[in-house]
Amino acid sequence: MFKNILVRKPLTQLVTWFKNLFTAEYELTIWMNIETTNGDGAVIVTRDKQIFKLSKITKKSAKHFVGKDLGNNFFEIKTNTVMDYKIVRIH
Repeated sequence: MFKNILVRKPLTQLVTWFKNLFTAEYELTIWMNIETTNGDGAVIVTRDKQIFKLSKITKKSAKHFVGKDLGNNFFEIKTNTVMDYKIVRIH
């Protein structure tokens, strides 16, 4: 009974390690500028931070990102203004 528990955990860790060799995971962080106008007519610019976990990035530019998320679903962000971004490869 306990023999299966001791063998199963290292085996699943080995399978997970092997899958991570061939799959990539990216963390895409995007900062978008949001402009609002107060009552005096002054423009206030705030930055909104959004984080996405992706498995594949097919197109990247300052205005357009296309790829697939970790659930293998289509992912796309397209804006008219330039946005700041950072891409980090997790593994």
